[in-house]
Amino acid sequence: MTRALGAFACLALATACDRAPAPVPGTATSSAPGLAAAPVPVAAPPSAPPVAPPALATDGWIVELEVPGFGSALVVPPQGIRAPRPVLVALHGYADRPDWQCGAWTGVTQARVFVVCPRGIPLPQPPGNFAFGSLLDTEREVFAVLEALEARFPGYVGTERALVGYSLGASRAAQLAARNPQRFPRVALVEGGTAEWSPRASQSFARGGGERLLLVCSQAGCEGLLRALGRRSEGPKTLVRVDYLGPLGHTLGPKATAKLKEPWRWLAEGWLPAATPAH
Repeated sequence: MTRALGAFACLALATACDRAPAPVPGTATSSAPGLAAAPVPVAAPPSAPPVAPPALATDGWIVELEVPGFGSALVVPPQGIRAPRPVLVALHGYADRPDWQCGAWTGVTQARVFVVCPRGIPLPQPPGNFAFGSLLDTEREVFAVLEALEARFPGYVGTERALVGYSLGASRAAQLAARNPQRFPRVALVEGGTAEWSPRASQSFARGGGERLLLVCSQAGCEGLLRALGRRSEGPKTLVRVDYLGPLGHTLGPKATAKLKEPWRWLAEGWLPAATPAH
């Protein structure tokens, strides 16, 4: 009985039972005589271009950055950017301050990169000033600072990292660069770090991917030492530059930072977009 009813239904609907099924939405059909139509995929419409993030803006030119497990760091974000920018980690000297270091390097870099300044450990005298502890303590703090920076400014922090240090900070920067050349392939040692930049440290930096080393001093008689150190540090893939800023003394004051702008451009070459009137 069921088979008879099915045949009757097909006759009642004329040739409906012989027709190909309706195409599935989003496909085209292709058929040949005597063959059932087969669905043909239709290309999806092009996706819309990604939307650029809003221009970065902070309430002040310098921002306090909470660092779990350590004292808060300071960071100067490049205002108005819509794409990731490199990071400059600046280590201060003994009895120094992170805000002083951030101010100096913001002038040097013309605020075109993230300048982040770890705090270090407080000194009892003079109050309000800081130093850095052991190499391992400094290394842990620097890595924690970078992690906090990326969490605070997601989408704006680039992958490029430069490490600079002044005086005691230069000593720690030399040691950190030798231990972590892939994380810090570009390094500047200002008024320090020459004792720590041993032949072994230089070789470790070069073998691990170190790209550029900037050696800077501003005391009488320092240029010859730096040039000898620079010659020893050069390699097939490691570029070295030595800058004597003149007899300014052991300082990172306005005269020194003004003379550091061009060496910094060399250190960051290939990392930054073309300069704009604002940057």
